[in-house]
Amino acid sequence: MEILIVAAIPVLFLLAGISILLIMQIAGFLQFQQYYRRQRYSRAVVGSYIGQIEAADALLWERAQELESLAQRLSASNDELTNLGNMKSKFFSMVVHDMRNPLAAILGFASMLKDKAEKPDSREMATRVHSSARFMQAVIADLTDIAVVEAGKMSVQPVLQDLRPLLADLAGRYGVLARQKGIQFLCAPAPVPLRVRMDAARFGRVLANLLDNALKFTPARGTIELSARAENRSAVIRVKDSGAGIHPAERRKIFQKYYQSQYIDEQTRKKGWGLGLSIAFEIARLHKATMGVESAGLGKGSTFWVKMPLAAPAGEEFLV
Repeated sequence: MEILIVAAIPVLFLLAGISILLIMQIAGFLQFQQYYRRQRYSRAVVGSYIGQIEAADALLWERAQELESLAQRLSASNDELTNLGNMKSKFFSMVVHDMRNPLAAILGFASMLKDKAEKPDSREMATRVHSSARFMQAVIADLTDIAVVEAGKMSVQPVLQDLRPLLADLAGRYGVLARQKGIQFLCAPAPVPLRVRMDAARFGRVLANLLDNALKFTPARGTIELSARAENRSAVIRVKDSGAGIHPAERRKIFQKYYQSQYIDEQTRKKGWGLGLSIAFEIARLHKATMGVESAGLGKGSTFWVKMPLAAPAGEEFLV
């Protein structure tokens, strides 16, 4: 019995070793299968990503082609717009050149006829001709200025001077026009010199445009006030009227080219092209000045203001 037990011990060890080897083989096979499945999954994922990348590359190439086509079309459109702009500038120049002299003749003859006419009907007709010619002359002046602005060629020749004489001249001229319309015209000039650097002819056009608008939109028995004073380091000119007022939604739009308020009547709309304020804004900018408007709303009047830097403290006299 003891001999059998002694003989069985090596056999048991052998069987145990064989079992361990089998278990290791089975475990290795299972690990290999799991690794193989992971490899196949990884290849599938990588293949999917590669396919998506290739699709994205193809899409990017298509978009690049579309963008290149759009860029070419945009370039062609820009060239066409440039050509149209040049044609418009030439057209404006031709209109101004060809109409200025005939208009001057019409104004001259209409003025003579108005002065010499004996019959009231003849005088009235001559007055209407003169008024219409003046309107056409103003339109041509606006078209000339806007063409110069769009071409970037508008310039000013600023000179150091007191602002008050220009305001006094404007007050004299527009005071007469206001009285003819039954409008009260007030002027509140600065009590001390306002020394600024300005091109008087150009800057006078800015204030004239504001006063023209005030006359246009202020009814009889209304009021227009022109004032100027020093505020900090600036000279501030205001044109206040008791006229039609401005809708809050239009306060920024009114300085745009060709913009006319949608709240004015058709008859008033025909009296202008919506160029005056945009021209005035550009001239003010060339003087390093700013423009703006305040209004409580429709029917409540408006106040246009221009603020330009003082060249010296207010009240300082000129050195001779």
